[in-house]
Amino acid sequence: MKKKGLLYLSIIIVSFSAFAMNFYFVQTRSYKDAFLFVCHLVDERFYDQSLELQRWAERCIQQAQKPITDKVQLLRRISDSLSELNVSHLAIYTPQEDKQIWQGIAKNTGMQARGIDGHFIVYKIDPESPAKKAGVEKGDEVVAINGKGLFSAHEVEVSSGLYSILRRQKNLEIHIEPAEIKIDEAPKLIPLSSKMAVLEISSFRIEYFDKDLWRDLSQEFSKYQYLIIDLRQNLGGSFVAMLRALSSFICTPTHTGSLLREGYKEGSHEILQDNATTAYQLETVYKARKIDLNTFSDYPCYSKKLALLIDFNTASVSEIFAQAVKESDRALVLGAASSGQMVMGIWYEMPMLGPGYSLSIPEANFISKANYNIEQRGVWPIEILYYDLELERSGKDTWLEALNKKAGTTRLF
Repeated sequence: MKKKGLLYLSIIIVSFSAFAMNFYFVQTRSYKDAFLFVCHLVDERFYDQSLELQRWAERCIQQAQKPITDKVQLLRRISDSLSELNVSHLAIYTPQEDKQIWQGIAKNTGMQARGIDGHFIVYKIDPESPAKKAGVEKGDEVVAINGKGLFSAHEVEVSSGLYSILRRQKNLEIHIEPAEIKIDEAPKLIPLSSKMAVLEISSFRIEYFDKDLWRDLSQEFSKYQYLIIDLRQNLGGSFVAMLRALSSFICTPTHTGSLLREGYKEGSHEILQDNATTAYQLETVYKARKIDLNTFSDYPCYSKKLALLIDFNTASVSEIFAQAVKESDRALVLGAASSGQMVMGIWYEMPMLGPGYSLSIPEANFISKANYNIEQRGVWPIEILYYDLELERSGKDTWLEALNKKAGTTRLF
């Protein structure tokens, strides 16, 4: 099995050949054996080696003994069993989900919407997407899809068919078919005025944070007196990428917190270096009981006025970034509480389920410098912000508009 990468979305993908396993594994497509393998692997590798985990493993094994008729039933039972531990990054991922997470490729309309008081307003459209080609615009309200009302903003991203859209008090019908697209999530510096810009970071995938590329971009920040870092909808990425970005705002090497393998009695105390190679990171993770996450010293640093935006879809290493900024008093954190999905997961390929299936297991928890546990609690902003429906319908971003107007006030910067 091939190594596919690591430390993505606070997750590492690793092949079974990367280290010696001392538990039961049979390379077979037997549903029972696949279920048992999941039970044993989670029991072996889960970060919190507690009595609760032992009891869960016993229940998991009992569930694996029951008759299973097909893969759909198998995946549902495994998912139900994993959900009992009530922690993020513990899940089975399908080939389609795997492709979306690791390559940013998915079957998608290419538009994103915000839910505001039961209304779903389009706020972002990929320039090469089916939605853009069909004529969708920022500020469009999706009223229905195929004649049915919406329950979530996610439906706008993936649904196929006839979209009923309200645009400036006009009703439109637009047919959209999702297509496989790669959405550009590279960091973007967007000027709002001569003095203010927004740095939009939609992902911390390592491909977007090459050392030289990030240095070149971060040198542009100093042109502006005020900078807004926008981490909304950022589901995470690489620890190293996140620390490279954070190093451009916390200007001296600073300890942000540690990854801890609770319940593990053996292992070294390591400091994560500015090295994104698979070999280095695997070696560090598997020999350490504790890994310190410190910012780096060799990146240009922006020392002017700073604000940070987060929302309930800010997750994983993005939450470490936000919590570190908050604890350092480097900037005010504004918006809505983040998702609270912050454990380090390791992904294992699952060939017994078919090509492309993976199992993610949380193998370390993150505790911040101020001893704050983000998992299930999230990062809380200093000030809660709300979206204005009419402003969003006009194609404007409520939060950015508010910050632009209040630039220079001590309350926000």
